[in-house]
Order: sequence, then C-alpha cells, then structure tokens
Amino acid sequence: MRSEVRWSCARCEVSAGQIDDRPSPLPPTWTTSGGLAYCLSCSRARAADEAMELLPETITGEARAKLRRKALIRFEISRSPDSANRVIASACRTSTMAVAAVRDEIDIPLSTGAAPADN
Repeated sequence: MRSEVRWSCARCEVSAGQIDDRPSPLPPTWTTSGGLAYCLSCSRARAADEAMELLPETITGEARAKLRRKALIRFEISRSPDSANRVIASACRTSTMAVAAVRDEIDIPLSTGAAPADN
C-alpha cells in the first residue's frame, strides 16, 4: 500500500497525515479513483453525483432527491457492509427502514454477528 506524508482530497483539497510528518497509508475512510484520493465527504458526494448524471432531465426534483439518497445509502453499505442499519441511516440522514430496503435490493445482508438491536 502506498504511503504519503500528506494525503490531499482531489475534490475539496482537505489534507490528512501524521502530525510528525511521517508517511502514512491512505486514511481508512478515504477512497481512491483514477489515481486520485478523496475524503469520505467527497466520496459520498461523488457517489450521489454519479447517480444523478445517469438520470433523464425530465425527472422531478422529488424523484431526484430519492434517487440521490438511495445512491448515498448504496455507497455507505458498499463501504461498510457490516455496519448496522442504524449507523448507516445516521450517516445518510435517513431511516433504518430505507437502509434495510436498499440492503435487500442490492443483496448485501447485514452480518449475522450484528445484534438485532443494531439493525
């Protein structure tokens, strides 16, 4: 795995690294694409933006918002499939039912090790 003294987000330019300027691996919540690094916030935004680019211009604002939220939930489930639905719902500012529906749709079940209260 590649190490850098400072990692900079290609979208927002926030940077992360060790306080003593030692090289460190990519932060665990960051992603890479096309050789560029993205912070978690920008990774989420990029996932939602990519979904929006596929939509026809004639779709309503309400439908756009629902599909954007769904893309965000998909990103979070893919990023952290073992996270409880309530954790993903909190990150996406939505309901656990919405997360469960998307999880069922993309067929990534919640780990059997998660406690029922965590769903």
